[in-house]
Amino acid sequence: MDARFIFTGLLVGMLVGLTGMGGGSLMTPILVLLLGVKPTLAVGTDLAYATVTKAVGALQHLRQTQIKVWTSIRLSLGSVPASILGVGLIAHLRHIPGVDVEDLVAHAVGAMLIIVAVLLVAQPFIRNRLWPEDRPNVFFARLEVLRRFRTPILIVIGAIVGFLVGLTSVGGGSLVMIALLLVYPRWKMSRRVGTDVLQGCLLSAAAAAAHWTLGDVAFPIVGQLLIGSIPGVLVGSRMSKVVPEIVLRPAVAGVLLLSALRLLAII
Repeated sequence: MDARFIFTGLLVGMLVGLTGMGGGSLMTPILVLLLGVKPTLAVGTDLAYATVTKAVGALQHLRQTQIKVWTSIRLSLGSVPASILGVGLIAHLRHIPGVDVEDLVAHAVGAMLIIVAVLLVAQPFIRNRLWPEDRPNVFFARLEVLRRFRTPILIVIGAIVGFLVGLTSVGGGSLVMIALLLVYPRWKMSRRVGTDVLQGCLLSAAAAAAHWTLGDVAFPIVGQLLIGSIPGVLVGSRMSKVVPEIVLRPAVAGVLLLSALRLLAII
């Protein structure tokens, strides 16, 4: 039993409870930069950890009828097979002489962290910018166009997210939440979160299973992370009522950006 992994689970769980953002954006860089886990093992381990946590979250959201199951399935039609392709790319690169797979994955994680950091700060402004409710003609015209193309849009978005998550374990929740915000602008936040959690559970399970076949999942670490993360999420959820989001979002984004620059060997 290593207290560092339990504390990491506690810390990430608290931040997830506070911000609602996906744990992969926080867990993978911590495992690599602070705990010395090699990047591919960190990715696979984080995906296995995410599968358990999202399964619990999905059950809770289902009980509260906060999930549009068919939307989750449409996203998964793209994300699940694409995540296996992402893991397959890692397996393929390992057989190419002279290719440093660990370095490539670390750089890919760093690039995704930059994207997530930007989205974390920009998300509150995106909806108002692209869905101007003060201009009903624009709002309803865009809504009508999306209604006709929602299924292919969701499958394509799922495929993009799935490939990136299979490769890095980072950014799935952030990207899908933005996509659901754009495709379903009238949904309540709780419904978008629940739908994303179910899709994320299916995606993480498929990607984790693929990484397991490569030997890139450390189940003892998964168990220790879960010991800390479960109470961490509960504490973070309570703290979210008193910690102002306008301060928290930029702070977390700054940490992600610094982690990204470190993984990219810029600092």
